[in-house]
Amino acid sequence: MDPHLTGEILAVCDTLGVSNGVTYLKDPQCLSSAKDLVLYLRRDSEEHSVRRLLGESQILQRDFIPIFKLKDTGEELSEVLLRLLVNLTNPTLLLFQRNLPKDRIFQNHVITITRHLQAYKVAFADEAFWIVIANKLRKLMENVETILENQKLTLERILILIRNILAVPADATEELRNDDDTSVHDQVIFVLHKSGVLDLLLFIAATDSAREFCLHICETMTLIFREQTGEQLAKTRLKKSEADVLKDARELKATLKTEQLMKSKVQKPTRNFGGTYMIRGFGCPGGKNLICHKPIESVAELKLDGAKKVRKTAVNRREIIQQSQKRRSTLSMRLILKEFCEEVLNGPYNQLMRVVKNQLSRERGQENDETYYLLAMRFFMEFNRFSKTVYNLSPVSETMSIASFHYVQTLISNYHELILTDKENLTLWGRRAHTALRAYQELLSTLHLMDITPDSAEPARHIQSSIFYLPEYRELCLGLLTTYEPSKLSRNYFCDLLETNHIFLKMLEKFTQEGKLLVRGKKRNRRHKQKKKVSKRAKKRGEWTEELEQNLEDALSQDFEKIEMIPFDAASDTPIDDQKGIAFSRIANYLEKEEFYEAISLLHAARDVWADDDVLTQEPEISALKSIFLTASPLPVSEDEIEEDENEEQDEIFDDEDEHKVNRSSGKETEFDFKGFIQKYRHQKIVGNYGHVLRNYERLSENVLHCIMRMFHRITFDLDSPALLYQASLFLTFQSILKAAPFRPHLRVAVDFFNHFWTKFVKLATKNRNIFFEILFWKTPKEATEVQDEDFPYDKVTST
Repeated sequence: MDPHLTGEILAVCDTLGVSNGVTYLKDPQCLSSAKDLVLYLRRDSEEHSVRRLLGESQILQRDFIPIFKLKDTGEELSEVLLRLLVNLTNPTLLLFQRNLPKDRIFQNHVITITRHLQAYKVAFADEAFWIVIANKLRKLMENVETILENQKLTLERILILIRNILAVPADATEELRNDDDTSVHDQVIFVLHKSGVLDLLLFIAATDSAREFCLHICETMTLIFREQTGEQLAKTRLKKSEADVLKDARELKATLKTEQLMKSKVQKPTRNFGGTYMIRGFGCPGGKNLICHKPIESVAELKLDGAKKVRKTAVNRREIIQQSQKRRSTLSMRLILKEFCEEVLNGPYNQLMRVVKNQLSRERGQENDETYYLLAMRFFMEFNRFSKTVYNLSPVSETMSIASFHYVQTLISNYHELILTDKENLTLWGRRAHTALRAYQELLSTLHLMDITPDSAEPARHIQSSIFYLPEYRELCLGLLTTYEPSKLSRNYFCDLLETNHIFLKMLEKFTQEGKLLVRGKKRNRRHKQKKKVSKRAKKRGEWTEELEQNLEDALSQDFEKIEMIPFDAASDTPIDDQKGIAFSRIANYLEKEEFYEAISLLHAARDVWADDDVLTQEPEISALKSIFLTASPLPVSEDEIEEDENEEQDEIFDDEDEHKVNRSSGKETEFDFKGFIQKYRHQKIVGNYGHVLRNYERLSENVLHCIMRMFHRITFDLDSPALLYQASLFLTFQSILKAAPFRPHLRVAVDFFNHFWTKFVKLATKNRNIFFEILFWKTPKEATEVQDEDFPYDKVTST
């Protein structure tokens, strides 16, 4: 940075005013100096030299906040200072276009700016400053219906300032805060509560005239609860329950026992050299006995790879490490946040989420605003799930619907596609995919609680039948488990995924046990003998039957997600008005194939294009569909696709691939087979990932451990495929669990499973001695079946 420019900026900073230690004395040139600083920041370079200079000079803590708190600060000066505060507190990623720089110089700039933001956050834990902000908000909200544009801009800047301050990451190395301690983030929230800003945020969220600010409110609420969990806040009480006291006592005893065990294993240092030892019967390549330079008690303690260099893993193959930001605040802070949560749920939650969802669907927000929507959905639904003894759906009824399942499922699919295509931002899309998955997990958890609650069991059954019916929902978790890779998604993501899958399978099993479940199968690609280019519908028009009309009325009465359809071909040379007949033929074709949702969506799209057509505008809609079905001409047959009946397709399959063609047949309803569905989890990759996660059993929660053991139980006993788990690394993990189980009571579930599982392995090992080299590899279902077959001819197996 130019030294002359540096001196000029520092001179401008000195003309703002001065503090005598008690009060702040504002300079007569304060307003003009503040405007000059706005210009300097606007013309800042890519290295953000001016921003870093102002941060080093601590102008925000030393001048801006004291001036803002003065009673004689004019309206114009307050607006300029508010602009400066918003500018200086902008997130670091926003300054660098949401991409962290790869250059080391710019990386140092990122660290410097982040350190300045953390210092700003400490300064904003000032109650007097937020009282001034609260007074400005009250004045702006008094006449919110007739608010002017410049006042709207001021209101938005205040909301952005709150958002920027709460979004500053915590500095763990400087704060050194443990659980049940007050962090800087908690201090800021406490002064927001005392000054009344939190109550004003609720008022803005509940005001119809301030709907344009709902995205800011949603983001702010998400950041307020960034370090908390809904379950923890919901279970907060003035006095600990007996169960919590016993749980804390058990955890303390287990920790003490573990520390004592570790201390007993540590060898006391000797004053002199320990000596040199020879291990008899353990020969070296030279023929002599192996030499060891430390005393060992058993051969198991001998490690020959101690000096071996560890091979480095490539950067693109390293596991994604994601650290949790959750912590437990002080009791008083948790009670304040709990009260705020209850006010949100009993007040503007449903309206707020409805408006935010509407704005996201209309693409009025930024590219990552759906992340805050998902975070808010998950947190408040989790809080509502644990807050009361008897579950009440009404506080979160807006986000507990089939549309919410569809929205989150679509986001999960989109994020995983971007993980594969946009590899430069792989970590970013991985975090967003994790956020969407946790929201989906909370939807399933709430649905499961509704299912076991008598008052909400009926709507739960309706939602369950919808998500179990379509394969897109039914096989979502299975697909995510199959495609999971540690180099693209974190282990925390996989733990949440297996919990989500456990809840889904639990509900699906219960649903199938209570009655028959009809599901729609996947669309299949079949190869058929090519025939003349005449479609079946061109040969014979289907009749309008009462059954068809009844099914269509049921589809019209349901609230389904609208499918985007285009009724015309924009690339065709045919005018749009002349393509109306083709659109009618497509609608009739969908009706004949009983694809009612597609036919209804195409009808709505055609009405928007040809609004003056008498057939399309008939009311009710079933009359328009009936007229189209009876009068539409056959759909033109293309060279690439010919529609055929399902019965004739089975007879027309031809062996020669040169005389075949691909025809996609729509999935038909079949009775669901739960055991056949579970068979799909007999996958080498799924079982291997479960085993890798189990290695870190010390860090796993009790629920995650239970989910892993339940899946192992399904594979071993329900599916009778224990050979899938015959793997040496998994045996070593269970060996460590058996040693640690006396000190960790929650490992008892793993010990019980292993005791029954081990008997199967021992029984097979006595009959099949080849099992001992089979345990070196993870096995496919076919290989596992061969291992369990006692008469399998190993001597005839050829190498592959």
